Amino acid sequence: MSRGTGRLPGREGVGALRQLSAPGLPGESLTVSSWIREQRPAHARRDLADPALRGTPIHMIASRWGFPRAADFSRAFRNACGIPPKDYRDRSSPRLPPSSGG
Repeated sequence: MSRGTGRLPGREGVGALRQLSAPGLPGESLTVSSWIREQRPAHARRDLADPALRGTPIHMIASRWGFPRAADFSRAFRNACGIPPKDYRDRSSPRLPPSSGG
């Protein structure tokens, strides 16, 4: 299965699936588990930057992407992105301007 095809092997091929090839990088491959570990923070990063999800608590986004414990998510996110998830959200999600009240 190549990365990005969106297709999974049939039942008989699942046991044989050990690595994913990286398109355009001859000889480069990832194990399935490393590919998943790479994808989860990337998806969480997208959700944290989404203004429509600004009201969704960070722990809910973490749980949605397979991190049931906040500490595990924070560590994985910081390792992948270089900053804590809250800081990333604060920097990437535009805040609404205060209402003028008038």
